[in-house]
Amino acid sequence: MRRRAQWQQREGTRGGHPVRPCPSRDRSSPPSSGSRSVPLPTPGSRTRWTTVLQLEYAGEQSLGARLRGKGQLSYDELERFGEDLFLALDQLAAHGVRHRDIKPDNLGIQRRKDFTWQLKLFDFLLTDASDRDVKAGTRGYLDPFLGSVRRPHFDDHAERYAAAVTLHEMASGERPLWGDGRIDPLTNESAELYIASELFYRPLQSGLTAFFRRALHRDIEHRFDTLRQMKDAWQKVFRDADTDRPPTTPSTVGTEAEDTEQARDRAALAADAHTELELAGLSPRAVTVAAGLGATTVGQLLDVQPSMISKARGAGPLVRKEPNRRRNQWVAALRGRAAVPAARKAAAPAKDDEAQAGVTGILSVDGMVDLLTPPSGRKGSHRADVVRLTLGLPPEDGGLSPLGPWPVQARIADYLGIKQPPVSRHHRAEIKRWAEVEWLQTVCTELVEIVATFGRVMTASQAAQELRALHGAQDDTPERVLARSLAVVRAAVEAETREEEGHEPRLATT
Repeated sequence: MRRRAQWQQREGTRGGHPVRPCPSRDRSSPPSSGSRSVPLPTPGSRTRWTTVLQLEYAGEQSLGARLRGKGQLSYDELERFGEDLFLALDQLAAHGVRHRDIKPDNLGIQRRKDFTWQLKLFDFLLTDASDRDVKAGTRGYLDPFLGSVRRPHFDDHAERYAAAVTLHEMASGERPLWGDGRIDPLTNESAELYIASELFYRPLQSGLTAFFRRALHRDIEHRFDTLRQMKDAWQKVFRDADTDRPPTTPSTVGTEAEDTEQARDRAALAADAHTELELAGLSPRAVTVAAGLGATTVGQLLDVQPSMISKARGAGPLVRKEPNRRRNQWVAALRGRAAVPAARKAAAPAKDDEAQAGVTGILSVDGMVDLLTPPSGRKGSHRADVVRLTLGLPPEDGGLSPLGPWPVQARIADYLGIKQPPVSRHHRAEIKRWAEVEWLQTVCTELVEIVATFGRVMTASQAAQELRALHGAQDDTPERVLARSLAVVRAAVEAETREEEGHEPRLATT
């Protein structure tokens, strides 16, 4: 268990006698990371002061223990924990305090109330060390160029050097070295800096290598001038990686894209099972999530269960959604590509539900809509109209349903000029029929997995878009494609949420 210390002066007495502040401690109270300084009253003639040590929980494990146990941080953790370290340094600098011993073993990993993780800087034992003592600190993190004629005292550059070494260890699992790690680079100018670039995540390699070459340069004239400049350069590494377009492959030669997202979409469409994920349109963050699950190609990602992706370590929910979304797209495109035409042909002559039940989730959205739409009944029957309006299906001659998506029964009755009971009766009969269709049960299961991937809450339109990506649809306007996809979602949701003895719904609507 680690605790983070914060010095604070408060009014009080001990044993009836006033206790004065330590002369060497500045009264502005240096805070540790993640907290704000507490403004202190100006001492007056009647004020008595004491120095107290306020303890704050900093996590059950240090960053050093985490790196030794599991190696380098994930892509997302590297960015977030790097921001935490810069925040800690900025808060110390605001109070004119240097930590003097920044290293992973002095950073705790604390779980916040929102269940995310953050770094907490602790162990301030060297903050009172004299600037003339250039050996105070931990070897490997201590700036080796202190003690020269140009730099006889500890300075801000040395504080940032220790931070840079810590960031390098977070990014690679190793510390940078000068020469073989045993020679003194201050007295040996031939000693070259070794940066573990080959261990960095590939999308970050060039940016991180340039960052560390500057942050750790032997000449401070070539280093970052300020903490803010160093922080901005760190953030730029991730921004540049996030906006990089996927490399061109033989399948994407000659295609043009207006932006990064469009380029990734085109790369995803051109990918096959053997395409590396970095070339298949996944963002760098999503690529690292997949790599952590042992998947480096599209085919390998298809073999990973969606639930495993949703639980991947070291990534936020938005990052985890992307590989699941692309996986659904590639399942439909690669594993269902050959089967879909045959399935449609087999489904066409089917006259009853039992025959159609053999056609599973390889159907396209349009094929599902065809199976959901009942044929025209006897004269005067409103069944087909009620179903089409209930599902919000667009007319075959163009346009959209006059009542829009997900209309209530009263609106359908008013539109058809009939009473509501017949609408309700047809609706209940269709829900019962939908619940008995095997292929729609498969769709229900897919929707359950999709909703779980999205953090268990999503809109009907989002679910429809995911279903469309999974099963594919014929070319049409985006609005009409979405309307058909929503129709399938409504049928599946109502079949899943039906009231029936012994049935436990896996979805709920609000």
